[in-house]
Amino acid sequence: MDGREFARQLRAQPSTDRALLIALSGYAQPEDMKAGFRAGFDHYLVKPVDTQHLMDLLAERAQPPQARDERLGDFTSPALSISPKPAPRPMPRRGIA
Repeated sequence: MDGREFARQLRAQPSTDRALLIALSGYAQPEDMKAGFRAGFDHYLVKPVDTQHLMDLLAERAQPPQARDERLGDFTSPALSISPKPAPRPMPRRGIA
């Protein structure tokens, strides 16, 4: 079982369907990222991982839902329980040696 299949199975279970799923991958092509998001990942980080960005994502999830909703300002809705997924960060270009 690969990570995408694992994410799909977690999303299919009521007890884990809202879990924060962060992919850490060595595959950086746009189609790899799309496949990760389609499988259910909230974020797709490429190795080597920007540890500060990873810590920021975890810290954001650690905030109580009310604190996250307050940051959304006018975008909050009664049905919203977690902050919306941010756009993926730009991928660094890597040359082939």
